[in-house]
Amino acid sequence: MTSKSIESALQKLKEFIVNLEGKGDLSKRKLEPFEIGLLFGHYDEDLLVLNREETNEYWECLDELYSFKEIYKRHSKRAVELLMQKAILCALDIKHELTDMPFEDRLDKVIEETRKKLITDPLKPWVVHMRIEGLAPEGLPYKFGKVNFWVADENNLDELKKPYNAIIDGRIDPPETKLTLKTEFENSIKKYFLGFPIASVKVSACDGEAACSTARRELRLTMDVINFYSDILMSTPGLGAQLRFVGELKPTSELLLAFGINPPFFYLSHKFVGSLALVSFGKVESVRAKKVGFYRINEILAKDDRNPLEERMLASIQWAGRATVERQQRPEDAFLHYAIALETIILGRQVDFPRFSGHPVS
Repeated sequence: MTSKSIESALQKLKEFIVNLEGKGDLSKRKLEPFEIGLLFGHYDEDLLVLNREETNEYWECLDELYSFKEIYKRHSKRAVELLMQKAILCALDIKHELTDMPFEDRLDKVIEETRKKLITDPLKPWVVHMRIEGLAPEGLPYKFGKVNFWVADENNLDELKKPYNAIIDGRIDPPETKLTLKTEFENSIKKYFLGFPIASVKVSACDGEAACSTARRELRLTMDVINFYSDILMSTPGLGAQLRFVGELKPTSELLLAFGINPPFFYLSHKFVGSLALVSFGKVESVRAKKVGFYRINEILAKDDRNPLEERMLASIQWAGRATVERQQRPEDAFLHYAIALETIILGRQVDFPRFSGHPVS
């Protein structure tokens, strides 16, 4: 059943669309380049043009929709955004195909369709494979909780190729194209997975990106539990034995491989993770630094005696800084730390903040 909170988010989207409709045909509006906040639609047709203020409202609607567990466990944020864009375009009838239907009727229809897609789209089974660090090969394979830990060798690596090859075989490409695709995939997974410890997680989601996000959260939980016990259970405690995602110790490329089981799907995410640059004070832009309070914070940090407001500001920024560091690899903790930063600036230090896992932060 759709929760009242999701209904509230859909109502906010509805009000946003009503506000846009009252401004006329937004595909025909003329804005200066610096006034444009967002464009979306089909590039061979009219594009919807939003100004900066409207774009801020757009992101608020998206963030609110994606803040509910019923949604972010099923869909990726990009998938939710595409559904929201479709609702806006259809309700405003940018293509002028539904002129015989009153705006109010179109709006009610698209909101209801969006609700159904968000809540009732069928979940598909996926298996997500991720390379990890800090795991010794002895004792593997081993299943702990929902996660299977194993080391990729020449024999079991074939298990990753089989579902991909089956998908390629089902395509109508020429045989030489299929062979090229299979060869490139085999070379990629050998380079990235062969000889390394792997964690595989079965999850349910509506798209591959959401499947990878759900699998990462499950693996993070599992690794945190294992890390808690590592000093207790290791024969030589105190050596800091820990499981980690790739990129947490040094910048590297990360490959996430997800196979939909029934019907067959394939999703591949390849990106660089970890810190990819050094902090450079020489590249601080003075105008922007002044605008965001960089120099003012520098002054406060340099003071020996800070007033309560200054202490509160520093505490809030400190929490936000932790969130910035953790945003890429630990989005749940980043969300918590951003929330603590907000609470700190509003309430000060008189609140005890429990640890919890929130929704993913993109």
